[in-house]
Amino acid sequence: MSVEVAKLFIYPIKSMRPLYPDRISVEPRGLQHDRQWMVIDENGRFRTRREIPSMAQVGARFEGDRMILSKDGMPDLSVPCKPEGETVKVQIWTATTTAKIVSTRANEWMTQAMDAPSRLVRMTTNARRRVNPKLGTGPGWVGFADAYPILVASESSLEDLNSRLDSPITVERFRPNIVLRGSLPYEEDTWKNLRIGKVMLRAARPDIRCLVTTQDPMTGESRGPEPLKTLATYRRVENGVIFGMYYVPEKLGMISIGDQCEPISESMGIC
Repeated sequence: MSVEVAKLFIYPIKSMRPLYPDRISVEPRGLQHDRQWMVIDENGRFRTRREIPSMAQVGARFEGDRMILSKDGMPDLSVPCKPEGETVKVQIWTATTTAKIVSTRANEWMTQAMDAPSRLVRMTTNARRRVNPKLGTGPGWVGFADAYPILVASESSLEDLNSRLDSPITVERFRPNIVLRGSLPYEEDTWKNLRIGKVMLRAARPDIRCLVTTQDPMTGESRGPEPLKTLATYRRVENGVIFGMYYVPEKLGMISIGDQCEPISESMGIC
C-alpha cells in the first residue's frame, strides 16, 4: 500500500488551537505560519499549556493580512499579521531569539484570555533559532515549536496505540503537523528521509512526549494519565516515552492532503 498525506495541521500561536489546511507551503522553519507567534510573560519567557492549560481554548485564523483571535466567552479580535510593536528578546526553553510585539490591543486581549500579564509576539523574519546542535541531528532552523520544525505521525501508529487503550484518543493529542496513511505502525521512526512531491524532509529524532498529551486538545482539561501510561509500557526511551518523529525541511515546496510520499528507509532507532 502506498503512503500518502492524510492530514495537515498548523498551530499559528504556540500551545493554542490548530488550523487544518488542505495545502500548505514547507518553509525553512517548518510549515507556513506554524508556531510563528507566541505568548510571552512580562519577562519575555514563553507561556505554554503546561502552565496555563486553558490556552487550548484560544484559536487563531487568517483573513487576508489579518489574524483573528478567538476564545469562547470573549469577543474576537482582529490583529495585523505584520506586527506593529517593538522588537524584543524572547526566551523559549534555553534559547533566546527576537520577536516583534503584535499590538497593544493583542496584549490586552491575551492578558484577559490568559488571566495573567501576557504579550503576543511574532518571530522576526531574520530571527535564527537553530535546532539543538547538542543532539547531533544536523542543521536546521525552527520557529517557536519546542524542538524541531515538523512533527510527523501516522494513522497506523495511532491505531496501534488505541488498540491498547481502554478509551481511544484522537491524533490531536499529539499536535502533529503531518499525519500519514498507509505506513506500518511507527514506521515513521525508521526513515532517513521522507519525500512528498518536490519536498524533502530529513529525519531528526523521535518526539519525547509531555503532559500536554494527557489534556483535552480543545479545552486543556486533564484526562488522566493516558496515553503516557500505556506508551511507557512499550515506547519508553532513556528520557521518557515517544510518539511521532521530528523532521527538518531540506527541499522546500508545497504539500497537500492526498500527496503520495516516498519514504527513504534507514533505521534510525528510537533512542
